[in-house]
Amino acid sequence: MAHLSLINALEKVGGRIYGVGVHGIIIFSDDSGKNWEQSSVPTTLTLTDIDCISENICWAVGHDAIILKTEDRGENWIKQYSDEGFDAPLLSIAMFDKNSGIAF
Repeated sequence: MAHLSLINALEKVGGRIYGVGVHGIIIFSDDSGKNWEQSSVPTTLTLTDIDCISENICWAVGHDAIILKTEDRGENWIKQYSDEGFDAPLLSIAMFDKNSGIAF
């Protein structure tokens, strides 16, 4: 049902476009958005932003301060952090390299 979901952010890196949205949806396209595939994601929380340092390595953030990471071109994502008690979603992320960045 990803084609019916609200996408909150897009990121283009190399020849790949990533999209994140409601219910933990992460999609990607390698043909300029003509066809999309859905990633395997360990959450159903709304995702609000995505940032990639390469086609292989990206982070996504969203509600409950969740931070997800992929190292396999967005095929699979792991949860790096989540805080159900956090009173606001993380709305944006900017990664400087694979070890440093900021989410707010």
